[in-house]
This record gives sequence, C-alpha cells and structure tokens, in this order.
Amino acid sequence: MADDKKKNRKNKTEARVPVEEDLDLFGDHKPRRRVPRFIYRVALILLLCTVGLTLWLNRDNISLEGFWGWLQTQVVGTGYGGGYPASITGRETDEQNLVADNNQPAIVSDTEIMIFNSTAKELLTAQHSCASPVLCEAGGRYLVYDQGGTTYQIVSAQKVLKKGHSKQTIYAAALAGNGRWALATASQDYMSELAVYLEDGTQQYRYRFVDTRVTAVALSNDGTRGAAAAVTAQNGALVTKLYLFDFSQEEPVAIYESRDNFLYQLSMEGNRVCAIGDNSALTVAFGDEAPSEYTYNGTLCDAALHGDRMVLAISRYTGGTDIVEFDGGNDPITQFSVTGDVLSVDMNGSTLAVLTQGHVALYLSGTGDCTGEQDTDNDARALALGDGKTVYVLGAGEIRQIVF
Repeated sequence: MADDKKKNRKNKTEARVPVEEDLDLFGDHKPRRRVPRFIYRVALILLLCTVGLTLWLNRDNISLEGFWGWLQTQVVGTGYGGGYPASITGRETDEQNLVADNNQPAIVSDTEIMIFNSTAKELLTAQHSCASPVLCEAGGRYLVYDQGGTTYQIVSAQKVLKKGHSKQTIYAAALAGNGRWALATASQDYMSELAVYLEDGTQQYRYRFVDTRVTAVALSNDGTRGAAAAVTAQNGALVTKLYLFDFSQEEPVAIYESRDNFLYQLSMEGNRVCAIGDNSALTVAFGDEAPSEYTYNGTLCDAALHGDRMVLAISRYTGGTDIVEFDGGNDPITQFSVTGDVLSVDMNGSTLAVLTQGHVALYLSGTGDCTGEQDTDNDARALALGDGKTVYVLGAGEIRQIVF
C-alpha cells in the first residue's frame, strides 16, 4: 500500500514536469495576456462620446442627406483612378473655377462640372447650361451659376442636388456649409436684390437694394448670416458698400463704404468678413464701427479667400511680388516676397501655395519659409491646394497633380 502511494506521488510529480515538446524551445509561445473587457467598453464609450460631441457641435450643418453624402464619398471616393493628369471635358476653363476641397479637385469648363478624387477617379460629371459659369464650394457641395444669366445648379460628389432658374439676371451667388444658398439678382423695381434659400429651396430672406448693384455675396457656414458688396456712383466717383446681414432681422445690421475700390469677392466665417477689391482688401467683424482696410502698394495679381482667411499676391511697382496673408485679424500674419509674376495663390491649413511661370512653391504660414518647390509646365494657369503637400494645377485641357 505504501508502495502504491509512492508510485502515485511519483506519477503526479512527473506529470508536472514539461517535456521538450511542450517547452517549444525554438519558439516564443509565452502565455498571452487577455485585454480586460472593461478596456473595450471604455474605448467604445470614448468613441461614442467623440462622435456625439462632433455631431452636436455641427448640428446646424448636418442633415440626413448630408450624412449619406459624406458616407458615399468615403466609400466611392476611395476608389482608384488612372492617375493624373486628368482630362477636362470642354473647350474653355476659367482660372477661378478650380477648387480642391478635401483633396477632391473640381473644375468647371464651358460645358461641364467635373469632380475627381486624389487618384484622378472621376466622381461626378454633370453638364450645365451656363454661358459664364462661376463655381462656389462649401461643405462638400458645389454651386455653379451663370453670371449674367439665369440658371444655376447645386451638386455633390455623388449627384446633382438641384437645378434652378432665376426670374432675373444673376449677378452673384454664395453657398453655405449646410446647403443653404443665396442669389443676388436684378430686380424689377429696384437696382438689385438678395434672396437666401434653405436647403429644401424655401426662401429664408429677401432684401432689395434701392440704389446699388450687388457684385459679391458670402454666407456664414450655418447660413444665418451673410454679407454683400454692392456698387454705386456718388458725385462721379465709384463707391462700394459692404452690407452685413443677420437673416433674423429685416434690415442690414451694418453698412460700410469703400471709395474708389471695386469689391468683387467676399468670404466669411463666424462673425468676420473678408472682402477683396481692385485697390484694397477689407476685414470687418459684426459690431465693428468701421472695417480695416489694407491698401495694395502695387497691382493685385491674385487672391484666395477661405472663411476669415485671405492671401494676396501683390505685384510691386518697384518689381517683385509680395505675398500677404490675413488670418482672422486686421493685421497680416505672413509677409514675404517672391521673384516673378504670380499667376495663382491658395492656402490650406498652415501651407501657402504660389504659382509663377513654370514653377510651384509651398510656404509656411506665419514665417513665409519655403518648404518645397517644383517646376511645372509653362501652360499652368492656376492651382488649388488639396492638403498641405498636394497641389492641383490647371493646364491646357487637363488637371495635374504635384505631391511634395
């Protein structure tokens, strides 16, 4: 009996001693530590909180259609195209009708609007009937209107959202980030008028200008505020008036004047408005007594506006071109000079892009330091920044891509 107990103890001891096959001497099979389940729960809660906060902060700009459009863009837009250059349908393209929102270049020719992704996959091609098409972009939507005509349409990267016809001649138009839009037109009984529409096409606001003709319009991202530039003559001199609107009020909240300065381009973000004129640029906020004016010491070659930011290319009378950037304030935050005549400028985040004859260069906002440069074909006429290192260039009948 004692011998049996010893034998059993021996067998149990031997069973606890691993053999060579179990040790796996040539591998690293250490016991795996399982991640506690509460870690997954915490991560899921944090993710849901982040998504919820994002949706709440952008609740005024989010609609079911906009959400599905964004989702389709993520799915469809990730497909691969044949690479750049991408051919443009049509015979003529205006330099101002090239944009590159979210690294998706869009161009309007004399017959079509075309939207591509970063690999030149064609996301949308839609015909238009505009004789003088002008392109606006906001929140992933694109508004094309016939300046001097009566037709317009709104598209996304997936489909045509709306086709419209104005009873009066269209002078200017603007698009908000949440899909609202504005048309400035001729008026039967007044010099001009401004109409603002909700996303479903319902007219939200209307204002008639008694003695001025509208030249430019801008909307806030949520479409609740706006600005309009309108021109008139006083004692033989040109005067442009800048109107600021809160669409919950019947009359403009402010009207400013800029003499001998034709304002033709506006943008806004929050309560700040930027305006480009032929002799000076203006910045103003709702509630200011007067706008801040920056007079060009030369000739304006090109300008880019994004919200409350603007970058100017000014050819000096003494030679060379100054690049001047404003970022939500009255004073420039970036100033530097480049050699040669500037054909086009743009900005994206902390990057500024400058196109001169046969040459593209990137500069750092704030310092003006050059962060990269490349040569391009001499037929390049305009550029658009897709992100901080990707530039889309408009050439003869095609869009090219330069990656730094």
